[in-house]
Amino acid sequence: MDEPTSRPHATAHHTDAVRRLDRRLFQARAAIAWEEFWRAIWPVIALGGLFLVIALLDALPRLDAWLHALLLASFAAAAVVGGVLTLRRLRWPDASRAGRRLETESGLRHRPLAALADRQAGGVEDPASAALWRAHRARAAA
Repeated sequence: MDEPTSRPHATAHHTDAVRRLDRRLFQARAAIAWEEFWRAIWPVIALGGLFLVIALLDALPRLDAWLHALLLASFAAAAVVGGVLTLRRLRWPDASRAGRRLETESGLRHRPLAALADRQAGGVEDPASAALWRAHRARAAA
């Protein structure tokens, strides 16, 4: 009678651990996405900065009208092309990449999150091999 009450508690603990892991994996994915966004967008930001410098130096009104218009059109086209290329390159990181990031940044050794995704290659029907595999999974989960 004592065992059934301890089982739901162990399941609740396991569920909380899985929720925490899912949250951490989402945070790792978001961090990777944020870093890749900035890596991809910096040329567009630099272009905007260059335009701002030229505008603040009041260089545009000193140009002929056709050159002024050409320069403005060039900046606008470069910004649009750069923005489109940036958006096309961006991808939401996959779970394995987020897991690897989490393992690396947390200082976890021997890739325990990757081990949790592994499957037993052989000896599934051998009780000793299956017990060893369960122990390996329990160690990785801990």
